[in-house]
Amino acid sequence: MKTKFYIGILLLALCFQSSNAQGIATIETNKTDYEYGEAIELSFTLENTGTSEFIIRSSSRCQAEFTFNDFDSGLHRICTADSVPVMFSPGSFRTWSWVIEPRRLGLPDTTGTHTISAYFGPYADTLQINAPEFIGGPLTVHINAGVSTDTLEAIKSELNAIVFESKMFGNGVTYEEWGIEGTSPEEAIEIYGTHPAFRFVDSNRFVQYASVVNTQKEVARMDDIKSIVYPNPFHATATLKIVGDSHQRVQVKIYDLLGRERMTLYDGYLTGITEFMIDGSTLSNGIYFYTIVGEHVNREGRFLHIE
Repeated sequence: MKTKFYIGILLLALCFQSSNAQGIATIETNKTDYEYGEAIELSFTLENTGTSEFIIRSSSRCQAEFTFNDFDSGLHRICTADSVPVMFSPGSFRTWSWVIEPRRLGLPDTTGTHTISAYFGPYADTLQINAPEFIGGPLTVHINAGVSTDTLEAIKSELNAIVFESKMFGNGVTYEEWGIEGTSPEEAIEIYGTHPAFRFVDSNRFVQYASVVNTQKEVARMDDIKSIVYPNPFHATATLKIVGDSHQRVQVKIYDLLGRERMTLYDGYLTGITEFMIDGSTLSNGIYFYTIVGEHVNREGRFLHIE
């Protein structure tokens, strides 16, 4: 989900700007009043209005985050434990964008006025919107092998479920991410948690779709890099294929769901097509993330390892 919002377009519902030294932080939304189930669009810009550069050290995976009332995206992202410098030269700015989809996050979880903030380091800004409570949200299910299509479709219909992601494990169990409506995830877990169709039912609200738009005025050439892990899922070994040239030094690393670094695959420049082997013998069962990080490049992806 990569929706971009530009400065000067749809400037609504700004409460205030906060500044720290030479940085100005601004949060924007496309409107102040939302209908039931409507996605909420946010963008957050940090601009250096001073005459000297400043640097904020941050995780390569988690930088700007947002809060929605009591919900903090920083607590629902798989952040890496590394620390990289994010430089803001004079006159430069960066914009981060999010789309808060009710089915993915179960927000808004109350009706009325909602306070939304965005922050990066010491810089933050806040606004307010009006929106009704959304009944529903994210549901993670592991579907047992051999479950009939009719049984599964009946459950999806009962929960008004949309499938965001579906992958099959090596043992025939299917992993799926659902967005449901009309029933809360807690109620769905209570109803279907012990249903014979499922091995596992839970609600995970990981924010994995925040996009970073590097709009610095004096930024070095951005790298056009594409990447894929195959096969995915895998058991023994997999290949991380990276296509593109890096005009800066990059590090390619693997992290687990807790943000712990598991391996470094590469540290250097990339040219053309580069492939790295991922050794599954050092990994336990679960979801992992790879990152390709340099001064002006920040790419990431995920894969599933099955023991």
